[in-house]
Amino acid sequence: MRRLFYLFIMLVVSITAAKAQSADEKSVAANCKLLNQGLITRNKKLLENLATDELSYCHSNGDVENKTAFVKNVMDKKVIYEAINIPQQTIQIAGNNAIVRQTQELKVIKAGKKIDLKIGNLLIWQKQGKTWKLLAKQGYKL
Repeated sequence: MRRLFYLFIMLVVSITAAKAQSADEKSVAANCKLLNQGLITRNKKLLENLATDELSYCHSNGDVENKTAFVKNVMDKKVIYEAINIPQQTIQIAGNNAIVRQTQELKVIKAGKKIDLKIGNLLIWQKQGKTWKLLAKQGYKL
């Protein structure tokens, strides 16, 4: 009976450890939230600080932007983000990179029209020093 109890405890500890987020995963998750806040509030400094200079930002419609164009288009209100909800997100750390897969539910205004979208995203974050920066984003239609 004692042996069964110890096996049970070890199983619970193993499952808990497997589900716990690492510090890097927490940091990347926080940056994903900051990115969405920056899009909604059109916070230029925040968006510039979150992105690498080599950013490749591809929208679900196929438009591809570098860092300068990405920030400019957000600031010029090409698309106005009213709300961004992330019902699903996974984060995988791979050395100095983080692979984020997420589903987004968006409320946007484009060309004066309110649009509700549901898209998928693949984001690649790169660790530079102690900071995670967005290197690439690929949106796709669901």
